[in-house]
Amino acid sequence: MIIRQKCQKINITNILKKKFHASWFFTNERSNKFLLKLTNFDKIKKVFAIGSSGDFAFSLLCLLNIDQMNLCDTRPVSNLTIDLKQNLFKKLNYNEILNLFLNYKSCNKEQVYKRINQNLNPLTKALFDKIIYKFPLKNFIKCLRQSGFWYKYSFSQIKHKQDYLLYLKSQKNYKLLKSQLNKISLFCGDFIKNLKLFSDKYYNLIYVSNILDSRKYIKNNPVCLKIIHQKLVNNGFLMVVAQSNWKKMKKFIEGFGFEIVNQETHRLNPFSSFLGHYSYSFLLFKKVSDIIISESN
Repeated sequence: MIIRQKCQKINITNILKKKFHASWFFTNERSNKFLLKLTNFDKIKKVFAIGSSGDFAFSLLCLLNIDQMNLCDTRPVSNLTIDLKQNLFKKLNYNEILNLFLNYKSCNKEQVYKRINQNLNPLTKALFDKIIYKFPLKNFIKCLRQSGFWYKYSFSQIKHKQDYLLYLKSQKNYKLLKSQLNKISLFCGDFIKNLKLFSDKYYNLIYVSNILDSRKYIKNNPVCLKIIHQKLVNNGFLMVVAQSNWKKMKKFIEGFGFEIVNQETHRLNPFSSFLGHYSYSFLLFKKVSDIIISESN
């Protein structure tokens, strides 16, 4: 797997010094039901998405016949995680994958890593060599958890695959994913800078997860939405995952040439959040021909 680094270089030393926030190993979004709704929309062939743990891409690839799936993340560990998971999926069958992620008693660390390490991107291999051979735990998943590069509770989402991990929901889904893994490309760095590398009206679907909620990820939301609008084909789709006020988010996005076509909304549940289950809302917009920017924007 080639990790394109035109907008940001991956520095393994900085990763090992933990100069970045922890990443997700599995998604924290209960998106399975909403993703199934995307099968009602045809001609989704080229997709640009926030990378995170890659689970959005993996799930979409078991639903639709995608031609191109480009993933981008400013946190380099996310890219390396996707590369690791992709190689695990290539080498392990469905039952082996479930056993790997659910069996915390097996002494399988070196056995599993040996099956994939020669096919990893050199950057991925450099990181995981340090993790696998530094920590004494003999279980593969326990070793990754102990390293601290991922949120510990993000590993538990595999237990709730019916809600979180559509591509692991069934053996059929997993088989479909495996057949399309080579369609994934990884880009490291700022979401908008990488999106600008492509020509206008290039993508059928652009997926953004939480980045419009915080200026830590996107400092200028109006600029972000204008560029997304430019890169989408006419009648292309924008899928937004929002943790903040979804009504305010919906109104804001509609001011930039989009109309809502589907939604699944949830209220914040503090108790559920404490247990690692977040209450995100999912909004699917369609691009309209001309940008109409409201005065408030």
